[in-house]
Amino acid sequence: MKFDFSKPTPQPRTLKKAQKIINVLWGCSSEFQKRKLALISEIADLKEKLNTNSTNSSKAPSSDLFKTKKPKKKWLYGISGSINTQY
Repeated sequence: MKFDFSKPTPQPRTLKKAQKIINVLWGCSSEFQKRKLALISEIADLKEKLNTNSTNSSKAPSSDLFKTKKPKKKWLYGISGSINTQY
């Protein structure tokens, strides 16, 4: 039995037909629950993989997706003409 959810809800005329609808929907609910648990697990794995970088694993630094930038040194000439370093 397949349902077309774009149409109004079925109106069974007998208890036997109503039970058949309940059984089909119960099976669909069970399948949706299994799929939901699989997707939750997959999301957790992908989040863990996304948070893995060279500082918390054995990956090479060149494989990092998002690199943190270190502040660059700014070299300025002082009044005396000597070079001063500022961070």
